[in-house]
Amino acid sequence: VAVSLISMALLGAFAYRTSAGLLQEISVRQLDALAEGKKRDLLKVQQHWRKIVKLLSQHVVSQGRFAELTKGEGTDQSQELLKLIALYSEVNGIDGVKIFDSAGVELVAVGKPSLAKLHAMPATDIEYRGTLVNEEKEVQVVLAARIIDQGKLGGGLELIFDAEDLVSIAENVTGLGTTGEVL
Repeated sequence: VAVSLISMALLGAFAYRTSAGLLQEISVRQLDALAEGKKRDLLKVQQHWRKIVKLLSQHVVSQGRFAELTKGEGTDQSQELLKLIALYSEVNGIDGVKIFDSAGVELVAVGKPSLAKLHAMPATDIEYRGTLVNEEKEVQVVLAARIIDQGKLGGGLELIFDAEDLVSIAENVTGLGTTGEVL
């Protein structure tokens, strides 16, 4: 009887350790899959923002609009550009758009006011400038782009995005269970 009790205890301990190891392995795989999913979602948001920056910078230079802005001419085309920027801002969750010349002097500001009137030229075509927290405690992301007009560096564009999409992705714990038991 003692031998059978000892063998049952050993078998139970072996089964317990094996099942615990398997559960841990499954949990790690679930967390890896969840992390990959979040990474994909975050990259999609970033790619969307980059597309908006690129598209808006192309609109700024099209039809000679940027040249008019740098000359300080208040023509119909420059007014049309301001309306276009305001529309982009409204539709795409953009809190602010700043256009500046090659010296960094701000030419146009739509949306929230700039912290500075002199802007640094982006080192790359599209550059991440950082994050801000506004008065309402909302996180914002700042991206900047070069404006190339007729093959020459003419100035830059700075966009302040509402980072609500990033926050919602980060706060979404779907897949972790209701109490986080996967962790």
